[in-house]
Amino acid sequence: MDIYFDNKGLIDLVSKKNIGSGSYGFVKQYDLETLIKIYKDHTVAYQPKELPIIFNRQRICELHSSKYYNEPTKQESIELKKKRLEHTKYSNDLILGSSIYEGYAFGVVLKYYKDYVPFISKNFYKLSDQDKGYLLYRMDKVLKDLLDNLIYPYDVKENNILFDPKTLDVKFIDLDDSCTCYSDKKESIGEYYSEARFEETKQRVFNNIKQKV
Repeated sequence: MDIYFDNKGLIDLVSKKNIGSGSYGFVKQYDLETLIKIYKDHTVAYQPKELPIIFNRQRICELHSSKYYNEPTKQESIELKKKRLEHTKYSNDLILGSSIYEGYAFGVVLKYYKDYVPFISKNFYKLSDQDKGYLLYRMDKVLKDLLDNLIYPYDVKENNILFDPKTLDVKFIDLDDSCTCYSDKKESIGEYYSEARFEETKQRVFNNIKQKV
């Protein structure tokens, strides 16, 4: 589900209050069902009214890279990740498409899990020990589903894992940036995306959450 913007729509979007931010982008609520993450490298130090000009320049640079260096465009990259996630059982609706201005993908359209909260929220402490234990079980199940599909989220941390306080359903977010490796085969992960490093990161998060149980 790609969303297309004209000048006014783009400026209106960027002018909205951030509901989240991180190393790679600012998150805006687009409507009741969707979020848009605007990649941060396009927004730092610019006013909203300047962004249409900036994005057009970025578009020219991206077309140049795609043509001469055979690199996928951001829209192509987002579409590939979307298709890979569609094969998972628990994360298949996270990435919905690209946000596009003048044929250029300046961000990613994401599912808004509006009833979900981070593991670091006060809602976690209100749960019974039994429910906290079940959340750890669910978290491990969602993570295994990603790994079984050769999707390695190396930015695993408590505020990137959400749960629904009523149903105890668990969702991983931030699977759209370069901190998540989408591998073609297990042997191609490489040194940076080593299983040992990932296991160490995963264990750290599990231990942090278990201390709250």
